[in-house]
Amino acid sequence: MTPGWHITSGPAGIYYHPENKVEGDFTLNSKIYLFDTKGRDREGFGVFIGGNDLKGEGQSYVYFLLRNTGEYLIKKRTGSETATIQGWTKTDAMQMFSEETESSAENNFQVKVAGDELTFSLNGEVLTRMEKGDLNTNGQYGFRVNHSINLHISSLKAEKK
Repeated sequence: MTPGWHITSGPAGIYYHPENKVEGDFTLNSKIYLFDTKGRDREGFGVFIGGNDLKGEGQSYVYFLLRNTGEYLIKKRTGSETATIQGWTKTDAMQMFSEETESSAENNFQVKVAGDELTFSLNGEVLTRMEKGDLNTNGQYGFRVNHSINLHISSLKAEKK
């Protein structure tokens, strides 16, 4: 669906183009529109960076999700295991879908990698700034969408700094 992609998920999944790779210092920006959650407000959606071996058993990536409870999460996946970096945390920066929302709720994700620092922002507001540490940020990037979510992603772009 132009511009971008429309995703109505069944099971959870990651979505990416194999050529979408970035390393070093970069900023990833994505504009995502959430449609009616049909009561599944606790299911997350967002972006990932540092994707490696994504079709294999050793897949790994760092992901940044929102859910329609006004919370965000940052985790690291390695194989079948996930490690919480920032647990579900309330934020007023999120635009939530509600009965008053006319058609969709727009949210602008940003992940910035600069040297040994990672910054996760939403709608222009910094949510978390942290040291990169052992997090691998080099690799593929894309979307992560949990169960039964209806989204339109109008942009996804990584820019080298």
